[in-house]
Amino acid sequence: MRSLSLVAAPITLALSLLVFAPSTVSAQGLGLPVGSELPDFRLTDLEGNEVHIRSVVEAGKPAVIEIWATWCTICQALQPQFESMSDAYGDDVSIVAIAVSVGQSREDVAAHVEEYGHTWDFLYDGEGRAVRALEAAGTGIVMMVDRNGRIAYTGVGSGQDLMGELEKLVSDR
Repeated sequence: MRSLSLVAAPITLALSLLVFAPSTVSAQGLGLPVGSELPDFRLTDLEGNEVHIRSVVEAGKPAVIEIWATWCTICQALQPQFESMSDAYGDDVSIVAIAVSVGQSREDVAAHVEEYGHTWDFLYDGEGRAVRALEAAGTGIVMMVDRNGRIAYTGVGSGQDLMGELEKLVSDR
């Protein structure tokens, strides 16, 4: 029994560091590698209409995409940064939260958005299309897309400097 806890402790520590430490990542499951083209895939808006991600992530402007859930503590910790980005850049940047279907319905997401007054786009990934296309195996993963439709940043964790990363994309003309 004691040898099991000696093995489990380092694994638990490593997972904790991965979840809570700010990082830019390109490992499988944590988002598409930097330089990859944003794939096109279909999602559902909060009214139940099918939309393509490229109709929300507009060509020629930077975009921020978060793999999100109402129950995600990392997402909650990142919320103030999303509010700041939305306030600072408004229509100059596409900001999208992609709500995974695990443990929440489209209606749950819509109620959450209404309750908290979020001003950016929320889409629902009821079939896992976005998660597969973006190679995102969990929530709290943020990807930024440059003006040319390529992944410019991928990070996970609550300590990401999203505004700093977005400022680089906005100033890159």
